[in-house]
Amino acid sequence: MLDGGSAVSNYIVEKQDKATGKWEPVSKFVRGTKYEVLGLLEGHEYNFRVSAENEYGVGEPLETVLSVVAQHPFSPPGAPVGPLAVSDITKRSCRLAWKPPTDDGGSKITSYLVERQEVGKPYWVTVSSHCKGLYENSQYLFRVAAVTENGPGDFLTAQSPIVAKMPFSKFVFVCYFTY
Repeated sequence: MLDGGSAVSNYIVEKQDKATGKWEPVSKFVRGTKYEVLGLLEGHEYNFRVSAENEYGVGEPLETVLSVVAQHPFSPPGAPVGPLAVSDITKRSCRLAWKPPTDDGGSKITSYLVERQEVGKPYWVTVSSHCKGLYENSQYLFRVAAVTENGPGDFLTAQSPIVAKMPFSKFVFVCYFTY
């Protein structure tokens, strides 16, 4: 290792926002060989360079070969795995079931966002997985998304609407014949 005849006392870390092309110091006194750079703008592309310093001065910088785009360390989760099962349908409620997404985006799933849309209406309404407050004979679509610290992921949407109505009953008719 070339240290100019004296031990390295610290490192100088600089960043360059490719949008401006200007190099700015991140820290002028880094003791180790790892450093977390804070204050980057999400979506901006950056280059970095590091220079070693000792009692004789600052050495030539070592620059990153590839630029880095600043982004949150976690991504939103994927859509839950379908099908989105609708069961226990009555004139006022139903139950929904699904499987967790295969990709949680690197962050724990904290909840699910469940929504319903009455067919013909332009808006979605947040509900629970035991959806109550339906109107008899109205048609509804349902969708669900996993939620992490990064917000909701993609939705899994039911393939077809349901009709809020009492389930069919099976009646048994007993007929007595006399001869």
